[in-house]
Amino acid sequence: KFLTVSNERFQFTTHQHVSLGHMSYVILQDDQCTACGALDSQGNSRSHCSTAPITLQPATFAPLPMME
Repeated sequence: KFLTVSNERFQFTTHQHVSLGHMSYVILQDDQCTACGALDSQGNSRSHCSTAPITLQPATFAPLPMME
């Protein structure tokens, strides 16, 4: 589950609302890397901002047990 947070951060959790902490992520805009980082222990990203509003679409790739 992908949640946006009001402070320009996002959070990933499982469908059971368990945080997916310490996973790496990359933010792409127009197929260009604009940011990367790692989720904290609660599954939150660092704060990221853009000069213009953009639509975020998560693309995840992880071993099946991690994403169930």
